[in-house]
Amino acid sequence: MFVKGELIDSRPINILGLNFRGYITSLKMELEETHEEIIDLSNEEPQFFVDHIPSSMNSNRFLYD
Repeated sequence: MFVKGELIDSRPINILGLNFRGYITSLKMELEETHEEIIDLSNEEPQFFVDHIPSSMNSNRFLYD
């Protein structure tokens, strides 16, 4: 999560969580709740970016046994 171009916080993405509807939205809401004061003081909407999602195709182990 970025506020005014500054990285405030981040969360790792669990590849298994992507199977659930609203998973990314729940991560976003968690960050917004945690840093509510910073967001309010900035008078700006936070920005969110997905930096890296692990690929199961590049993994040596099977995620769906």
